[in-house]
Amino acid sequence: MKKTVIYNLAFLLLFFSIFLLMSRILTGTVVGTDIFGKHIEMATDLPNSFYKIFLFSLFGLITFDILAVCYYVSLSFWGLLGAKKYPDQKPVHKFHIIIPAKDEGEVIEQTVQTLANLNYPAELYTITVIADNCEDDTFQRLQNYPIFIFENKSERNAPRGKPHALRSYFSNCKEWMDADYLIILDADNIMHPDYLYQMNNQFIAMPELVCSQGYLGSKNVTSSFLASGYSASYFHANRIYQLAKAKLGWNTTIGGTGFALSTDYIIKHGWNPRSYTEDFELQTELAISGKKTSWNHHAIIYDEKPNSLRVSTKQRTRWAQGHWFVAFSSILVQFFTLIRSKSLRELNSRIENIFYSFSMLSPLLGLIITISALIFKSEYNYVLPIWDLVLLWILLDSYRFIALPIFTIFNELPKNFQAKKTNRFKLFFQLWIGMYYASITYIYPQIIGFFTCMRKQNKWVKTKHSVKYQEGH
Repeated sequence: MKKTVIYNLAFLLLFFSIFLLMSRILTGTVVGTDIFGKHIEMATDLPNSFYKIFLFSLFGLITFDILAVCYYVSLSFWGLLGAKKYPDQKPVHKFHIIIPAKDEGEVIEQTVQTLANLNYPAELYTITVIADNCEDDTFQRLQNYPIFIFENKSERNAPRGKPHALRSYFSNCKEWMDADYLIILDADNIMHPDYLYQMNNQFIAMPELVCSQGYLGSKNVTSSFLASGYSASYFHANRIYQLAKAKLGWNTTIGGTGFALSTDYIIKHGWNPRSYTEDFELQTELAISGKKTSWNHHAIIYDEKPNSLRVSTKQRTRWAQGHWFVAFSSILVQFFTLIRSKSLRELNSRIENIFYSFSMLSPLLGLIITISALIFKSEYNYVLPIWDLVLLWILLDSYRFIALPIFTIFNELPKNFQAKKTNRFKLFFQLWIGMYYASITYIYPQIIGFFTCMRKQNKWVKTKHSVKYQEGH
């Protein structure tokens, strides 16, 4: 506990140090001097009211983006530290694995087969596959496996998709109530043999946890340039953000698959999705209610990444719609609960969830700021000494988007890829450059998701899965 408090205080000191350095550059808008004390013209000197309004609005956007930059740069330092395993414990916790499956005949059998060979006592875990409005042979393929199968048949105009399939299952079945923890697993995912063992160790070490997110790896690192980029993005998020937040004792991001949730929580609070992103809804709900979540860097799930831009765009548009809906519909409650925080850890967790809620604004803000700087070159100098700021901004973003990705690819790739007959130098650049490509392809879905997030979110666009897992992949 003392270590966590020290880490949190060190984080705040680092964050405010970086922010004060950047804000000193911005003081030209307040006192009319640049970073060296030299006088500059101020935005209030502008004769045109339109420019005044525009530039002060732009200043607000820049300030928000600077806060985000300082925040994530400060957070990243804790991700550079290694991930320690929890002490080995005797398996005691009972788990129930739930797999929503909509037309997953191509991959579902391999997923179920691998679950039969986990390094965990068979009597301490059970499996349910939700055959959700299937039109293929998913249901038939599973008949000979020792698992529960729940066939979900929705009414014609009823909401559909993974969140609603889970709600139907929790409402109509009871076998899950016998478990201590529920694990939500996508139908294309492969679970590492030690996943349950590592989760058991963590829940024994941290009995206060309500939810723990497992490591989101990749089962098709090299199948396409886009899949490589996706894989590298997850390596980066796993190490630099998720692990860092866990070390600080903060709540971590719930990633939609591979997370373990207390059965008691569902019994008491139910499962009531309103959006396409039931994971972010749950994450925000837990943050608001002050429940503790964490990250397990050694409980690994191998997930299929999209191989085509078309599939990726559909998937990410759905994610963006759900994310923005949850962000906008919960933001007032999130701000209100800040004043009810009972500890520094709880306060930081809630602040982090607010940052995460609007983290998708960062690339859009960067684009707006860059374009406006090019269009309004002369007027821009009235709002701040832009080139002073740009140099520091470039330095921080070079650390965030160049140095950190190199570090995470080198350190996290061995968890996800062990094939020997591979040109490692070529693979590194495929991952590194692919990560930027994957990030750029997210801009369009973000824009569409932003402007369509308030539409009814009950028509799930399924992502087709077909990649088979191979050892070493």
